[in-house]
Amino acid sequence: MHMAGQVYAFIIDDDQIQNEIHSLLIEKSFPQVKVSAFTRCQEAIEAFAQGHTPDIIFLDLHMQGENIKLLLDEHKTCQLPGHIYIMSSLPYMDDLSLLHNYPAVKDFINKPLLKHKLSAIFDEAG
Repeated sequence: MHMAGQVYAFIIDDDQIQNEIHSLLIEKSFPQVKVSAFTRCQEAIEAFAQGHTPDIIFLDLHMQGENIKLLLDEHKTCQLPGHIYIMSSLPYMDDLSLLHNYPAVKDFINKPLLKHKLSAIFDEAG
């Protein structure tokens, strides 16, 4: 359950250091945002099953040993609310089929996450 005015975000990235940096940036810059970070898609899927429904998901496109489409399929099948932003540190590597096949995928964003990009995303969500 969300408190009024609060935004709940998931960061899913196999790079634990990136997760910590992005979580810290979000928590310090946007106090209305509660962040949960995961290094595996399955951890986030389990959180869905426990009733956690984030408003925003930041999902790394290139996670070693992970198939992000499994998470996207689960999100779509369960008809979960919220928007998904696909993160990549490799510019111009956007898989546009994700935008067409998964309506919750809102956009692709480059890593690292920057405060001005996050501000626009959280303003829209909150």
